[in-house]
Amino acid sequence: MEGYSENPFGQNYSTGGGNTGGFFGGANGSQEGGRRVGTNSLRPVTIRQVLNASQPHSDAPFTFDDAELSQVTLVAWIQNIARNATNVSYTLDDGTGQLDVRQWIDNSADEGAKVDEFQTNEFVRILGEIKSFNNKRSVTAASISRLEDGNEYLYHQLEVIYTHLQLTKGGSSTKPSAGGHEASAYDDTSAAAADSTSTDLSRLAPLQRRIYQAIAAEAPDWPEGVDVAQILARNKSTDPAQVQYVL
Repeated sequence: MEGYSENPFGQNYSTGGGNTGGFFGGANGSQEGGRRVGTNSLRPVTIRQVLNASQPHSDAPFTFDDAELSQVTLVAWIQNIARNATNVSYTLDDGTGQLDVRQWIDNSADEGAKVDEFQTNEFVRILGEIKSFNNKRSVTAASISRLEDGNEYLYHQLEVIYTHLQLTKGGSSTKPSAGGHEASAYDDTSAAAADSTSTDLSRLAPLQRRIYQAIAAEAPDWPEGVDVAQILARNKSTDPAQVQYVL
């Protein structure tokens, strides 16, 4: 994706993750520790969800939608990079909030190359674990990769919506495999999230489903990212403001 000279989301956020909106950013419904839904599963999340996740005590797992957050993946824009001898700290923004992400490095040449691998104003995908220190949330990254397809940000947000609805409304069409590992769009064995013909969209709201399908239809012709105008063109009977709100 092309770099950005300023925050592409045009957002300001209050300290501690105040009411900034975003995908399903309200208070987490359960404060008692959620059900264990595939403790090794990889869940797509927004920064807002990370900030609002519950943790009853310091040794308890984080939960959201009454489900445990073990491994998470998020897509965000790099605002700032702080390089240290043992780690690289990134400040990320995804339009729902801001979060610090830390990746540890060792002394090997390959690991040392990570120090200069990413720059500010780039979109990246993070895979890692939520941490808390002095009441401040962060993510320790196991993997950071640069987004090569501009549509991946939108696909990620739709996957967040889909996962939220599966957990809160039930009726998941995908059963956890042996060993308690829950299927995810980011597993090697899972279909790509963009494939609307194989993805169960029944739990999405009608407008969310139409937007998902519009992106999937336009994506092959727009590898740099589907423009909102293309999505609006496929939803002519819908108020553009509603489409913008969902996006």
